[in-house]
Amino acid sequence: MGALLLFVPYVMQPNLREVFGAVFGGAKPTTPGIQYGLLFAPPAGSLGIEWQRVWVPMVFVGLVTLGAIFSLGTRRDSAA
Repeated sequence: MGALLLFVPYVMQPNLREVFGAVFGGAKPTTPGIQYGLLFAPPAGSLGIEWQRVWVPMVFVGLVTLGAIFSLGTRRDSAA
């Protein structure tokens, strides 16, 4: 979970060649690029953290961890 919080996805600035190409009759611009980087050192050209890609893996890791805790928990005999 700590690695997920320290290494996050960033939305990058769109490629200007694609944007201007779309304006002047070229192909449609693609969606903004995603690049992963450290939380305290964002990559150059980043517009901010993409939170939609952050919470999904965190929920998955949390559910797997809770499942492992409950399924591997110790059982105690009451007859002892």
